[in-house]
Amino acid sequence: VFDDIIHDDRKVSLLKFLGVLLFTTIWCACVGHPPVFVRKCVVAVGESNEVNISLVNSNKNSKSKENNIVGDHSSIKFEALLSDPKQSFSKRYDAARLYIDTLAKPVGSLGTLEDWAARLAAIQSTPKPNVDKAACLIYVADHGVAKDKLDGGTNCSAYPQAVTRKVFEGLEHKMAGASVLAKQNDVFLRVIDMGLVGDVDESMCPGEVVVSSEHKVNGGTKNFCEAAAMSGIEVDRAIFSGRQEVKRCIKTTGANLFIFGEVGIGNTTASSALVAALTGDSVNTLCGS
Repeated sequence: VFDDIIHDDRKVSLLKFLGVLLFTTIWCACVGHPPVFVRKCVVAVGESNEVNISLVNSNKNSKSKENNIVGDHSSIKFEALLSDPKQSFSKRYDAARLYIDTLAKPVGSLGTLEDWAARLAAIQSTPKPNVDKAACLIYVADHGVAKDKLDGGTNCSAYPQAVTRKVFEGLEHKMAGASVLAKQNDVFLRVIDMGLVGDVDESMCPGEVVVSSEHKVNGGTKNFCEAAAMSGIEVDRAIFSGRQEVKRCIKTTGANLFIFGEVGIGNTTASSALVAALTGDSVNTLCGS
């Protein structure tokens, strides 16, 4: 029988495993096991606040009760830091990342999910962020730079400016990609006309999905290659309208997560120009040749 076992690789492997298991069991019973997976604390020190986040050792020893008290106290301090309106986003975010690192799992094992969890905790100022009521706000407008050259534009896009209106209509009729994704994921969808060229059909706006902003830039923006795309007043009104729509959406739907989008032929040209102006990077670097 012994000869049969030693010549059977599977049986030999099984015997080795049983031997290691028996040795480990005897060792732990006589000597005890080291706290390999336990980190006692992580400390985050800010300018005026210290967060000491502790993990409670699962060993049943004389310090168990004391460790529980320390852990509870640290959790309270962590929640207090998140809810403190005087703390910056970065401090709340860093504290949330430290807290996540103390949980009973390998550090970073959840990948980018940990980053988003920390961001949401910092934004919502709570250790238990909630994103069960998402809303998507899409702003629609035409860009003067995308007009036909005969109309004072530059033909910067491969598509005519009229496509902006077609996408706008598709969103109202729930035929666009954003409409399908919003429906499948139970996301509230609102489309705001901020500067669509021409009048919008009264049967469409206000519609089930689309609305027209009272701060709309009539006729869309101007060609920024020739003049300022918008006046300072128009910029202020557009920013105010964005904030207004968010507040209105929170009030009517209770949304706690927002997804923002925009529609408008020539939007890549306009956004690239803004990035170039704000960062000082060359257009060739941003867009290629």
